[in-house]
This record gives sequence, structure tokens and C-alpha cells, in this order.
Amino acid sequence: MSILTHTSRIPLTVNEGDIDQIGSELDSLHLILPTTPSIPADPPRVPVKVAERIIDLLNDHLYTLCSCSLTCHGWLPRARYQLMTSIRIQSNEDVSSMDDYFTAHPHIAAAVRRVVIEINKEAQFLNAFPVVLLSWLPNLRTYEYSDYWRDEGFSHHHAASLRGIKTYLRVQELKLCGVRFRTGADLARLLISFPLLRILRLGSVFVSDLQDHGGDLTRMARFRDKFSQLSELEIYDTDPPGVVGLIVSMCSSPLEILRYEIEYGREDRLKELNLSMFSESESKRPHSVEFSTTATFSDDITAFVEGVTSFLKFPLRHLTIIFTDLRNASVFDDEGVVRGCQQLEEAILTHKIPRLTISFPSAKQNRLAFWSWTIQQRFPRLHGGGKLEICCSSEDLGHDSWEVTAIAASPDGRYFATGAEDGTIIIWSTIAYPQKSLIEISSSFRYVSTLAFSDTGDLLAAIYTDDHDVDVLTVWRVVDGSQLISTEYIKQTCIQSCVWQRDGLDRIHLSALAVESSFSHKVSEPLPVQLLFTSVDNTGNLITSFIPFKSTIFAASNNRGCRQLYAVLSSDGRLAAVVPKNGGSELGCLVWHTADPTEMHRLTIPSNLIPSSVTFVGDTLVIGLDDGTIQWWDLSSFPLATTGPPGGTLTVRDNGQGVSGLSASPAGSFLAAWGPWGPGEYIWSPTSVTLFRKHCGDFLPHVSLQGHTNEVTAACFSSCEQYIATASYTDATVRLWSVTDGSLIWRFTDYSTEVMHVVFSGDGSTLALAYYKGQVVLHPVSRFVRSDVPCAPLTDWYSTR
Repeated sequence: MSILTHTSRIPLTVNEGDIDQIGSELDSLHLILPTTPSIPADPPRVPVKVAERIIDLLNDHLYTLCSCSLTCHGWLPRARYQLMTSIRIQSNEDVSSMDDYFTAHPHIAAAVRRVVIEINKEAQFLNAFPVVLLSWLPNLRTYEYSDYWRDEGFSHHHAASLRGIKTYLRVQELKLCGVRFRTGADLARLLISFPLLRILRLGSVFVSDLQDHGGDLTRMARFRDKFSQLSELEIYDTDPPGVVGLIVSMCSSPLEILRYEIEYGREDRLKELNLSMFSESESKRPHSVEFSTTATFSDDITAFVEGVTSFLKFPLRHLTIIFTDLRNASVFDDEGVVRGCQQLEEAILTHKIPRLTISFPSAKQNRLAFWSWTIQQRFPRLHGGGKLEICCSSEDLGHDSWEVTAIAASPDGRYFATGAEDGTIIIWSTIAYPQKSLIEISSSFRYVSTLAFSDTGDLLAAIYTDDHDVDVLTVWRVVDGSQLISTEYIKQTCIQSCVWQRDGLDRIHLSALAVESSFSHKVSEPLPVQLLFTSVDNTGNLITSFIPFKSTIFAASNNRGCRQLYAVLSSDGRLAAVVPKNGGSELGCLVWHTADPTEMHRLTIPSNLIPSSVTFVGDTLVIGLDDGTIQWWDLSSFPLATTGPPGGTLTVRDNGQGVSGLSASPAGSFLAAWGPWGPGEYIWSPTSVTLFRKHCGDFLPHVSLQGHTNEVTAACFSSCEQYIATASYTDATVRLWSVTDGSLIWRFTDYSTEVMHVVFSGDGSTLALAYYKGQVVLHPVSRFVRSDVPCAPLTDWYSTR
């Protein structure tokens, strides 16, 4: 007998006697779940009625119901009964086994309220409705039929497959997906066999003769007004639009809700809807209409809005427009979209539709004000009359499904800042609960690559990359989001990194390392490197200057040479380093002291090694290489020798993979190194993070963090250096570790999407996580760690080992 997959969606009310009988029958057959060993004496007890009420409320949670059935014998009957409220059939064997089972146990059949039939390639006779099986289910309320192999041919239905259809008398909800009918009459005969049908959902349903005759419904007059209770119709990915006209003509009363989902690239189909049935009489007009589209480009949205406008030939109680995947608000600035919105607004006012709702399911909650402002500009009269409603349906917080590309924490512990692929920046409070966004900064640029707070948290520096692959450095005032400075007027410049410094009590400096992007890939061409030097005094005035570093020569792999370099600054802004990514350069790494940028120093890197990551640990430059080793140079004293060998070398990874990431602790006591998920000696090996302790100018192995099942993308130390958080792109987890012994403290699984960034607040009290689809989550660290955890000793550690 095959294993059946059970889901639950509909709550049940049954008699106590039926539950006992069902439980005893299932116990004897052991078909669903095995019984568990007896619980020790005097366990905590929950009254039976309370427990059963809890289980009923969990009817939508399959795995929780399975856990309840394993908790105790008293919970087993009710939990198993709820598990049987919905069954899924995916093979011919499932049909046979379920038929045999329900024949022997008719009381269990009475529990089934929902049946889902999913056709696969091998299930041949499931192409006909299994009416014999369904005759055993007297309380069936929902029936779903889906053909997931419809790309290779639809399931065909004709009159012969409708024998015994009267078994569906109690069905109230029907869903058909991937079904082909020869004639509209075949579809109509099937539908009228459900006299109590209230909800109908059609997806990828094809009717041959309606296609051939362009949706002509005059031949379907005999099926007119056969639906007496249908109140909700949902259509998606269905051709032709004449199907809608057929179903509406079969209704004897108005539909409460008509939902029409437009497939991407087919927005013009709205104009082909058969509106004759709607315009004949008021009795055929739906009360509420919902149109949804997956379009994201301005031309497609223009066609969609024009199609909705052409549909509005009669009054409605409510019109809803859903932009399922729209993330870029700039499409509403397109001339065609603006014109379409004006025509739609005029049609709504003409037909006296009392309310228009525009919904963005992928928009995060904290973006409601932004989207409201955008849409209100397109429908000013509806907004002024109180007829416009904007909804951001996502319960998440963050950026609207755009990848978070940068994150930063203010040193004073008050703020986080996140930047996304669409160029938006959101400032978050680290002390507000629940999580709260304070301000959102939008710009005309794209892709925020770097964020950095000043020491007081009052100013935020951001590096953008525009559509022409040119970087722009901006400075924003955090309190109101106003822009103080921008290097937009500096053309053909790649800005790689930036840091803030304070000079005395009344002046702070922003140093940014920039390289010129318009140079040839020839070795003989110079690569100018310069330092953007921005001063902010206590009056708020900013002064920008540019200090050119001594020119050097690099071999770039293409004309975007600046993208083939690592350019980093030390945390105090005193040191700058430029390292080629492609390797093979005999010039190695170039280092400058920002106090004397005319003096350049060269550090030797073997020509057969390729740098894969670079960072500063205090005044020590650390470079990760593609052979799995790290090398470092102590740059605390200048001037250096013209050619300097590394101060030390350590092997981090011995599986043939390079060191893809480096992260230093705030005080420079520790260094974390990790690499990509790669092949080990025999199998693919998961990624580990290795911690090194800095001791007398050298780096010595400390602990290895084992647990991530795939590639690590980011790591961050807390300000106290007691904890480190690591994020994995593919296993979608963030793990909090003890730096002292490498023990795992907590594993965060807020979302099932890839984690891009992780950072501690400046005071170490809050941990911020950023995800690929734009979600941002803040966690108070005190929830997961104890206050009495000792700090890792910083001196004489190795002497005790």
C-alpha cells in the first residue's frame, strides 16, 4: 500500500463516540502514524476538551498535528482525525488503496472534506475523474484537480468521464488546473453537476470550440442561469476569455467576487473579455472585481491598466488591482502608465465606483507610506475623495524584494542602515520594539555598495553605483534624510571604500579610496589612485578635496579594471591598499599612508597566487589567497622597504578552495576566515569558519566553527569580542557562536531565503540580519546569551595551552 500525503485545511465538528471509534480503527491498522511508548507517570495534564479545541485550531498545520498525535494517547484520535480531513492522490496506486481503505472503514471516509488530485506522467486513468472513489466521501466540500504535466499535453475531459457525477452533490469549492475540454458544453455539464458550488477556480483551462469561435456563446443558451449559488469566480492563465462569459451566463445571480489574473506578457487579453453578459442586465454584474498581474515593465503595466479601463463599462461596488511582483515604483513615472492611470481614474469616477484598492503583495509593511505617496500622485481625485486604498500585504519588514547589498551599524549603538539593489536606504532603530524603521532615503542611483556611519551616528556615507557603472559617494543627515554632499559630478571614477575619522572635537573627515575606471587593459597604462577627502566641521559645512596617490601600473583583465581590484582602507583611515584580483602581477600589493600619499610601498605576492579577499586588522594588512592560505604584513611603521615579504603565512583551508571572506573584530584581537563550499578529498565538504587570535603580531589558530551546511557569506564580531555571528547564503541560517570556545549559542531561521549580511550594533546589544529578498530582522542579543559569559582572555592565552 502506498504512502499518502495528508494536508489539512478545514476544521471539523464530530461526535465523541465517532472519535473513539475512529481512533480504535486507526490504531489497529497503523496506516497513518505509529503509536508512541507510554508516557511516564504523572505527566502534565491538559483537559480533553481543551486539548481537542487546540488540535482543531491547528487544522492548517500538518507537522504540528503529527506532533500532537505523538504526544499522548488522549490526543491521538483527534489529531489523526484532523489529519484525514484532507487527502492528496498522486498515483493510480493511491486511488486503489484509498478505495480499499474507505470500503473497509466508512467512518473515516466521513472525515474527508477536501481531495486534491495531482496528475503525474504515469497516472493514466486519473485523466478521468475518479467518481467511484469520491462516492465514499459523503462530506466532501472541496475538490481540486491539477495536471502538473500540462506542458506535455492537457488532460482531456468529455461526456464519458462525467458518468456518476452526482456523487459531487455536496462539493462547494472546485478547482481545475491544466484541463482541456473539447466543447464548452462539456465544461458546462461538469459545472452544473455541482448544485451547491459557491467557489470556482480555473487555471490553464482550455476549451476548443470557444477558441475556434472566438468566444461565441449563442450556442450555450441552454445552460443559461444554471448556477444558483456561485458567488466567487477566479480565473488565471486561462484561454480564451470566452470561458468567463460562459460561466457568468450560467449564473442566476450576480457574482460577489470576480478574480482575473493576467499572465505575464498577455495583458491585452483583458480587452478581449466577453462583456455582453455583464451589460445585458444588472443581475449579471459582479459586485467586486479583482485584477492581478505579474507585469513589472512599464509597457506591460500600461497594457494592463488600459485593459482594466476597457472592462469598466458598468458600476461596481469595489475594484481591486493587484501588482503581484512589482518592486520598482519608477514605472509609474512612465508616460504611458501616467496616461493609463488618468483614463482609469476617469472611468472609475464616471461609473461611480465607490472604492479602488491597489495592492502590492511583495511590498513590505514599512514601505506603505512610500507606495501610498507614489500611487496617490497617479490618482489625485480618488485620493482627495477618500476612494483610494493602498495595501502592502507582506508581513515582513525591509526592502521590497530587492537584494540587500550593504549594511552598517552606528558606533553609538543607536541605528542600523541597510541599502538595497534599487538604491534605497532604510535607517532602523536598534532600541525600538517592535522593530521600527525611522526613515527611508531614495535616490536616482542604483545599487548601494557601501554604508558607513560617523562616530556619533549623525551622518551616513553611502557609495552608489549608477546605470553607467560609475560610483557616487553621498553623505546624508540621519535625522531627516537630507543629502549634504554628492560626488555625482566626478565622472569615470570607481569608489571602493570609505571610513570616517575625527580630528579634534569639532571636525570629522570622510576618506574614500577611488580609482579611475577609464583606463586601458594594457600593462603600460597608468592607474591613477586618489583619496576623496571630505571635512565636516561643527557648523555642518563640508569641504571636499582630492589627494592623488602616486600612480602605478596594473594589468587589468578588461576595460572595467577598477572592478578587478580590492581597494581597502584601515578602520582609522590611516592606511590604504590596492590589490589586483586577477593575480599574476609581479607588482603585488600597493600600500599608501594617507598622511603622505606621495610615498607608495609595494608588498610582494607570489605571481602564481590570486588574492580572493583583503582586510585590515588594525595596522596589519591580511590577504586571503586562492590556495587556501592567508598572508599578512605589519604596516604600523612607515616608511617600509620597497619590496616587503609577508610577515607570516597560515593555511586556512586544505580542500583546494580559496579564502573567500575575512572579518576582523573591532579591537583587532581576532580574525575570522572562511571559504566557499567546495569539494573535499572524497565528498563535498560543508564550510567552516576559522577564528585566529592575534598574538605578538602573528595570527594563531583559535577555534573552528562547524555547523553551516553551505557557503558562508558574512561574519561579524560583537563589540565585546565575546560573540561572532556567521551567515550562510544557501542554508538560510545565521548562527551565533561563543568566541571563547566556539560553541553554538543560537541558530536563527527567520526566513527560508538566502542570508546576505549580518552585523552587530555598536554597543553589541542587537543583531541585524539582511536577506536576499529584502527582509531585515533585528534580534536583541540578550534573548539568546547570558550576561555571565566570560570574555575571552586577550593576553597570555597561548602560555596556558
